[in-house]
Parts: sequence; C-alpha cells; structure tokens
Amino acid sequence: MWRKLLSVTGALAVVVALCSFNAMAEEDAQVVQVEGQGVIFNNDKVTAKDKAVEDALRNAVEQVVGTMVTSSTMVQNFQVIDDKILTKSKGYVKTYKVLNTREDDGVLVVKVEATVLTGQVKGDMDAISNLLAMKEYPRVMLLVAEQNIGQPGFSYWWGATAGSADMSVVENTIIDLWGTKGFRFVDHGVLKGKLAKSGGFKVTSANGLSNEQVEAITNLTDAQIVITGTAISKDAGTIMGTQMHSGQANLSVRIINTDNGEILATSTVHGAAAHIDPMTAGTKALQKSAEKMCEELLAKVMDKWGSTTTVVQVEVEGLTNYKMLTKFKEALIDEVRGIKGVYERKYKDGVAEFDVNLQGKVSHLATELESKDFTDFIFTVASKSANSIKIKAKSKK
Repeated sequence: MWRKLLSVTGALAVVVALCSFNAMAEEDAQVVQVEGQGVIFNNDKVTAKDKAVEDALRNAVEQVVGTMVTSSTMVQNFQVIDDKILTKSKGYVKTYKVLNTREDDGVLVVKVEATVLTGQVKGDMDAISNLLAMKEYPRVMLLVAEQNIGQPGFSYWWGATAGSADMSVVENTIIDLWGTKGFRFVDHGVLKGKLAKSGGFKVTSANGLSNEQVEAITNLTDAQIVITGTAISKDAGTIMGTQMHSGQANLSVRIINTDNGEILATSTVHGAAAHIDPMTAGTKALQKSAEKMCEELLAKVMDKWGSTTTVVQVEVEGLTNYKMLTKFKEALIDEVRGIKGVYERKYKDGVAEFDVNLQGKVSHLATELESKDFTDFIFTVASKSANSIKIKAKSKK
C-alpha cells in the first residue's frame, strides 16, 4: 500500500516538475523594439495602424527567430526561419506597447516594444527541425508547368517544349522558401539530357502530368518527394479605368511520396497583383500564389510527418514459403524496436511486400536488421530510402 502511494506520489512530483519546467521555458522572453508599416487607404488611419502593429509584431518574432537560429547548433546545415512560425506571431508576443507613430508618404509607421516568448518559438523550431531530420532531409523534384500572361501555352523545364533555360516563377519561389528549411532540390540540369533522348512529356491541360508520367521522370533521379502541378496567370483587365492591369493566378499542385506513390498533400490557391505591364502583373500574381502554396503545403506535410509513426514499404526477398513469411512478421514485431504494426500486401515467388508502421528512422531499422542476432533469420539490406527498404532474408535453419 505504502509502496503504491509512494510510487503515485513520485509520479505526481515528476509531472509537477515537468509542468513547472515547461512553464518556465514558455516564460523565457526577449524584449525587442521594431517598426511596422501599414498603407493608408481612403484616409483610413485606424485600419492602417492596425496593420502596422500587426506587421511590427511579425517583425519582432522574425528578429527573435533570426537570433535563435544564428546561435543554434541544432541547425548548422540550414536556416529555419519558418513562415509557419511567423504567421502565429501574436501567439508568441506576451505584451507590447506602441512607442511612437508617424506618417511617411501615405504609409503609417509605428515603433513597437514587444516581449516575445522565446520558449514557445523555440518549441516550434525544434519540431520542424526534428521532423526534417527524421525524414533525413528529403530531396525534392519540382514539376510545375507554368503559363504566364502573353504566353500561348505552358512553359516547363522538361519535355520537348522546354526551350528556356530559366526556371519558372513558381519553382523559383518554392526553392527560395523551402530551401531555407532544409529541403534539398534535384538539379534539373542533370535530367534534361536523359529526358531529351526520350522526347520528354508534354503538358497540354491544367491537369498537368499524369501519375504515370511523374513516375517515369522521378525514376531517373533519387528524389524522395515530388511537387507537380500547373500554374496559370491571366489578365483580368485594367483596374477602375486606370492603366494598371490586374493579374490573376491559379496554382494547383500535389506533393507525392516517390517511394510508394502516396499523395502527401494537395493545394489549390489563388494570387492577384497589379502592374502597368500585364506580364509583370502576371508574374507577381504567380509569385503570390506560390508563397501561399508553400505555407499551406508545408503545414500539411509537417502535420502528416508529425504522426508518432510512419508507414514504410518493406520488400523482402528469400521467403521461400508462407511459413517463413509468417515467421518474418513475428520477428519484426517481437524483435525489432519501433515496429508498431506489420501488414502484408503481396507475396509471389518468394518475394513479399509489407507496409510497416515504424516509430523512428528507416536508417535505424536497416542498421538493426543487419546487426541484430535474430532467432530465425539473417538479414541483408539491399537498398533503402527515407520511406522504403528492400532486404534479403536467409533462414538460419
């Protein structure tokens, strides 16, 4: 009785200590002074001030995040200043006060002193970094066909019609925004020659490439995920009798896991921009739609990867009969750490395919399979990626 009571009391003490520690971490704060701007439309200075304060708070969080990234050894290889973090700026600001306000050529400028809760910011930064590390910093291939105002059809870097060396506005924006977060991108130049020999693949509709075409292209590279889709910008005419043209862009993409063809996320966004030159208006609209898409897709992918387990495709060669297959399933469940479920998908001619719910990295699974002394099997890893592994099994008996 006393042992149970002491055990419960000890557990409660640990919980209280952890809660106190988390509370203190969240209360870690940094005070910064920053400026924000809001454009004054129709002499509405109240709305302009609200937007200026919002801009200042975002700048305050961005300044604190930049300081933390610079000093963090955790992110030596990439910069993690995340739009996902910055869009939640108000949630990180404990208090703020407006120090002064001034007007500057139709723009309201405010100077704000803000107290930013660094513990909460670091928590989100750690989560993003850990998820990317868990996925071993995946390589990304971009297959986004783009049609700007004034162009007769789609422009893209692959296929017979890829006549321009310049990459699209959308793809450049994705590289700029996601590249700072640790994603690595496949060099188009490596693939152009291979695709040119086969005649390439044409994009003739807003539906973009088919799944089969995407698979054929990605088979030529080591990309773990591919972002594919189309972006179209149109001229909606002049604005209210002025010479300014309204560019309207629509972007539709899907992000695919190349190991198993799983669609990780989809996004359909709209962007608008104005400029006296129609093509420039279209370019700016495409850029805005790409920025929205990057934020939306990142949030969806991070939520997907944030699950406690991930599904890994496991292909096993050498299971000469179904009895061996059953023993293999038992070996994974009983003798391998992090295995939460094993589901048979296919078995033919001694080769079996499984979906495995894994808590951890595929590289750790590969190491354990080769180094551990299993009861019934000796395993050799033939190949692996961030989401799949191929192994050869040999019975000890």
